Amino acid sequence: MNFGKKLKWSVAIPVGLGYMRTFIDGKVYTIDDNGAIKRKYFAGSNFFMPFSDLTIGRKVNNSRFSRFFISLGAFGQYPFNSYMLPNIYFEIGLTLNKGLSK
Repeated sequence: MNFGKKLKWSVAIPVGLGYMRTFIDGKVYTIDDNGAIKRKYFAGSNFFMPFSDLTIGRKVNNSRFSRFFISLGAFGQYPFNSYMLPNIYFEIGLTLNKGLSK
């Protein structure tokens, strides 16, 4: 959504679903039904992650970057101890133009 050519402001409200996989750094072992100890490779956890944020940006007339933006968002991490773990974040950034090797 743009508020006009003179103001050069924009607002975005993306919503989505995500997937996160974590890996345990180190060796993990399991015990099977027969009592044998076996190494478990790629041990870790899987998470479902819904997210949304509010991003407000402004176009900038500069040769190195084209947009300045501020974003406030949230995402959930499920399962986390059988519940949804809420996380919030704040982001400030610049959108860089291509060809910066001048």
